[in-house]
Amino acid sequence: MFSNFLEPVKKSAAGLALGAFFMLCGFGCSAESRLDQLDCPVQGTTETVTINKVYDGDTVKLGDGRKVRLIGINTPELGRDGKADQPFALEARQQLSAFLGEEALLVTDQELTDHYGRTLAHIYNLDGKSAEAYLLSRGLGWHVVVPPNLSQADCLANAEKEARQKKLNLWSANGIQPVPASTVSEGGFQRIQGKVTGISFTKNAWWINFGEQIAAVIYREHQHRFDRKQLEAWVGREIEVRGWVYPSRSKKYQPWRVKLETPYGFTEL
Repeated sequence: MFSNFLEPVKKSAAGLALGAFFMLCGFGCSAESRLDQLDCPVQGTTETVTINKVYDGDTVKLGDGRKVRLIGINTPELGRDGKADQPFALEARQQLSAFLGEEALLVTDQELTDHYGRTLAHIYNLDGKSAEAYLLSRGLGWHVVVPPNLSQADCLANAEKEARQKKLNLWSANGIQPVPASTVSEGGFQRIQGKVTGISFTKNAWWINFGEQIAAVIYREHQHRFDRKQLEAWVGREIEVRGWVYPSRSKKYQPWRVKLETPYGFTEL
């Protein structure tokens, strides 16, 4: 899916030694010493934590009170204020809770907190298995990449690809379907599909237009991750983009926007 932009990363074989590793050192080993045993390896500070509560498939509360937002995944929303749960939202929460148990490994990436003040981290169970990869490979979440937290992007993209090919859960007929570009009418996380009607390159942003309703935008700080010639080849082609849709401030152009920060945010159909 990303072969034009990124070289795939081979899955680390270190995870194959996990059983022997824990038999030899047990849980008395420090969290730092387990870092190279994780199935989606990252570089960052590692600690063993207690899970106090699982809010949903991508957010947990720790025993020390910290609220942690999992990096690299977005899961369906549980219903609030009388709204129904999105498809597979409850399953994602239940699967995450069972996967982690009472204790887990927390591994930080480049960015430590989000704009809500939540801790940003990758979470593993005590067998060294990635919770994000686990949910993505079962079709219980969507892969999202928000710079600068890029260390697991290839590993998690491969996990989602497996579920998408098998049409599991969210990727099945019972899942949440992509929104046609011409019908976008609200904000929030969405997969948008449509024909690219035009692309413009301005000083501050590159604009990918999907008709009159929505445009994807690549701001200057993210343009180095994209191939401009490849983008130009999109005109007239069907593309899927994913991300958080938000209203435009301009009345001259499309009323909705979705920001593209990495090539992981699109799929050529």
